Amino acid sequence: KTYSLPHATDADGDLITYSLYLHNWNEPTGLFELDANNNNNLLLKPLKKFDREQQHLYLLRLRAENKDQRDVSIDIIVII
Repeated sequence: KTYSLPHATDADGDLITYSLYLHNWNEPTGLFELDANNNNNLLLKPLKKFDREQQHLYLLRLRAENKDQRDVSIDIIVII
């Protein structure tokens, strides 16, 4: 399932970019990837196999940022 991300620009016309982090501000290398080819949708691609008999809980932070380093973020809970 995908969720629409706003295609936005700041007051100077600079594009707003998105990045994904774990709750401790590390990139979730090896766990999930934000679909960078499609900046219009939030699509988390799992990068590893998860055991269906175990529950996995991840707190991710989606960050929107412009080139002047002004940003906003939202936390996302992923339960597998």
